[in-house]
Amino acid sequence: MKIRKKRERAKVKAYVANNLLTISLDGRFNEKDGLRLEKTVEEKLPMLTHGFRLLNDMTKLKEMAPQAYSSHQRIMNMCDMAGVTKIARVYGKKSEKTEFNIMTDFYYDNKVGIGSFNTVPDALDYLLKQ
Repeated sequence: MKIRKKRERAKVKAYVANNLLTISLDGRFNEKDGLRLEKTVEEKLPMLTHGFRLLNDMTKLKEMAPQAYSSHQRIMNMCDMAGVTKIARVYGKKSEKTEFNIMTDFYYDNKVGIGSFNTVPDALDYLLKQ
C-alpha cells in the first residue's frame, strides 16, 4: 500500500537580505490551501521590513477556487499593513489574468508598483532594481 504525500500548493520564502517575499502557487488551489498560505505568510512577514517586495509566481497554477479569494484578500491586507512597495506577478505563458490577481489591481494604491511578467528572472529584475 502506497501512502501519497499531499503536495504543497504554495511555497513561501522570505529573503531577508533582499527584503523580498516570494509566493509560488502550484496546481489546483482551494480554500484549505488559501488558509495554509495565509498562516505561512503571516509567519514570514515579520522577517522583512517596511518597503519589502513581493514576487507572486503563478506559472504552475492550474486553477484558483473562488473559495480561496478571501484568503487572498487577507494576504493582500497583511502585505499592505507590513509595507509592501513593489509586486511582481508571473503568469508564464498564460496571457489572461486570474481573478486572484485582478483584485490586486484595485486593492493597492498607486504608491505600490505592480508589474506582470512571463518569467521569474524578469520579475526579479523589476523587483530588485532600486
